[in-house]
Amino acid sequence: MNTEPHRQKSIKEQIDLIKRRITELGREWIAKGGCEEIMKIVVTASGPDLDSPVDPRFGRSQYFIFVDPDSLQFEAIENERVIAPSGAGTQAAQFVASKGAEAVITGEVGPNASTTLGTAGIRIFLGTTGRVREAVHMFKSGRLQESLGFSGIGE
Repeated sequence: MNTEPHRQKSIKEQIDLIKRRITELGREWIAKGGCEEIMKIVVTASGPDLDSPVDPRFGRSQYFIFVDPDSLQFEAIENERVIAPSGAGTQAAQFVASKGAEAVITGEVGPNASTTLGTAGIRIFLGTTGRVREAVHMFKSGRLQESLGFSGIGE
């Protein structure tokens, strides 16, 4: 029986736990065949269609484009959090999770958004540039690098 007094975990300990869980989920995902299991992804975009540039900012992107990577059917939603004075990344992560996204493709994600996405079991692919359509094709072909943490920049 543990007789140590209960203490709150530090932020670093919480982040380490999340990273370990993300790694475990990644192994499970690979074992299941990778992106074939993912049905709904979201790409941050500067415009409302598949030919729009990927917006490098997650929390303050202009649009979220929810895409079925197999059929390329999509829904573009303007990001209302773009003008939030603070917490845009966390609010955006909560919104994306509420819409059922299973993966996020973007340029950068801040630590709070990354934690929120990770807790929701949403995979994060960072450093993406080009057009939304190209990003989806790169995702499907396994050419995007999955993140195991936040990018250290942005919201």
